[in-house]
Amino acid sequence: MSTVDAIASSNGAYRGVACVKDSVTDGALERLHRGGIRGIRFNFVKHLGACLTSPCFTACWLESNPGWHIVLHFDADDILAQRELLGRIDVPFIIDHMGRD
Repeated sequence: MSTVDAIASSNGAYRGVACVKDSVTDGALERLHRGGIRGIRFNFVKHLGACLTSPCFTACWLESNPGWHIVLHFDADDILAQRELLGRIDVPFIIDHMGRD
């Protein structure tokens, strides 16, 4: 069962957060929205090969759907280093991941 399937079976009680690739299309984001997705998670942890210059990240926080939020997974050291970037994000965002250090 996928996240979208679980949301559909909840009779409107559930919402979800998706991980998307740089190649995600506007149509795919619209389908996710119709399926109950209300956020996108981006992983910027260096040892996992992540990069803050993802075109998808920039496009998604500039053009996110109304009511969506962004979840950001950073190494702890990068949170302060990315203060300028975080200050430019004009949609609700969450810094994830269990106090990773």
